[in-house]
Amino acid sequence: MLKFISKITGTFAKFADVTGLTRLKVFYQILVVILVMILFLGLQTFTNVGIINTMHHTAQNIFVKNSSRLNEISRFKQNITKLQAGYLEAIINNTTTSYLDSYSQGLIAFEWMDKENKQNISHKLALIKKALNNPPNKSDYENLRNTIFDLTIILDRASSALSSETTNGITNNNLFLNQSKINGIIIMVISALFATLIGLLIANSISASLKQIESAAKSLAAGDLTRHIVSDGSPEISKTIHEFNRAITNLRELVTHINSQSDVLYQASRELKTASSESGKSSSDVARATEELVKGSTRQAEQIAETVNNVHLLSDLVQQISQNTLTITSAFQQGAQAAQTSVQASSDVANGIQELYVFTQKMNVVINDLSRSTDQITEITSSIDGIADQTSLLSLNAAIEAARAGEHGKGFGVVAQETGKLAEESKKAAALIVGLVHNIKARTDEAVNTIQGGLKIAENSKTMITQTSTNFQLIFQSLHDNLGQIDIVVDSTRKMDKNNQTVLETINEIAAISEETIANTEEVSSNAEEQSASSQQVAALAESLNQIADDLHHTVIVFELNAKA
Repeated sequence: MLKFISKITGTFAKFADVTGLTRLKVFYQILVVILVMILFLGLQTFTNVGIINTMHHTAQNIFVKNSSRLNEISRFKQNITKLQAGYLEAIINNTTTSYLDSYSQGLIAFEWMDKENKQNISHKLALIKKALNNPPNKSDYENLRNTIFDLTIILDRASSALSSETTNGITNNNLFLNQSKINGIIIMVISALFATLIGLLIANSISASLKQIESAAKSLAAGDLTRHIVSDGSPEISKTIHEFNRAITNLRELVTHINSQSDVLYQASRELKTASSESGKSSSDVARATEELVKGSTRQAEQIAETVNNVHLLSDLVQQISQNTLTITSAFQQGAQAAQTSVQASSDVANGIQELYVFTQKMNVVINDLSRSTDQITEITSSIDGIADQTSLLSLNAAIEAARAGEHGKGFGVVAQETGKLAEESKKAAALIVGLVHNIKARTDEAVNTIQGGLKIAENSKTMITQTSTNFQLIFQSLHDNLGQIDIVVDSTRKMDKNNQTVLETINEIAAISEETIANTEEVSSNAEEQSASSQQVAALAESLNQIADDLHHTVIVFELNAKA
């Protein structure tokens, strides 16, 4: 299969080469592929339209013909049904059947039926007309009904045949449609294959030229400038190859020119290197003498600078000491103020604690009075409880006496009963009061204990605050004494800083004179070194130029400028 495809591709390539297809522009080559695809698609569209029209015409003919025949069968069935019903009505009403002639005249055999069915229908219709010619009776009705039944069977078979014919027509249309699909697929495959062959041919023609360009580019990268590409492909590729050949030619001429000029540059750089070396030796001697002078002046300046730095360090140290003493003075002043404030605050706290102590003692007296009052309430409730018990006994005795008195003691009995209830309620109220009093007494005892603890804490706090106030007084006095000593130290550091500034000004004047001397010496040394450096730079440039000329010469040697024999 692959050999066959390769053979077809080769034959088509020869045909395209002969017809000049590969020498067209790429745009026109692609346009040819598009036109081929449009041609095959138009052919397929034309074929599909013809198939659709044929199927539509066939289906329409089948539908019209079979619809007409089915309508004829339907009307025939309606007529024989009416005929049967009219004959039965004539028997029932004992009338004639002359009015049924209109139905019987419309009963004729169908021309489109086959010969056998036409004969059967004609025979059955003759029997029906014979029965209609006789007076209506039951015997002829039975024969008429059987004949109509046979006709119905024949007509049903004809209807089935028409349905089968319609189905067969639709089936044939479907087969025809499937065949058209296959034909369309075949046309699409052929068009795709043909377009693929043309596309491969175009790609091959472009690829061959690009491979030549790739080979020439690899040779160019290796230094071969003798290649010349020949191409007979599309105009775009041919133009590209022409410009590539032109670039190689220009590069070959440029390399040849560079090769010739590199020899001239090499000789000139060697002469420049020799001259710069001789100039550099003279400049070096002057630079060495000046350098010794600069070194001596530099050592002197370094010693003066070191002295200046030491004086500066001493001045900074004195200033730092002065600043630190000022900071310490400020800190001591703030401490003294804080101590004085703390003394006042501790005094205020002591006064507050004293007031709290007095208030707590007063509260203790009030709560003790409240405790004694609760004890009195307890005694009173005990008396109420005893009175309630006695009242209950009296009410019980009164009730007993009222019961003994009988009818005369009923009123007294009611009073005794109510008195007993009041005594019981008084007893309950007394019990509630006792409970409340016990609860109040427990809370009062707890409050008394708490206040006693608070009094002890207040006494201890008062003692501690007094001691703290005394300590703050001692701290304040100590800070005040230290401030006097610090003032003496601050005054001494100020005098030291003033003397140090005078020494520093004198040393700075000496350093300025020394720096001016060094600057003059360095200027002379710089000029000598600059001249020496210039000579060395010229020598280095000459050496670099010599190396560049040599490298350039070795670089262009890589290129092959003449074609091999």
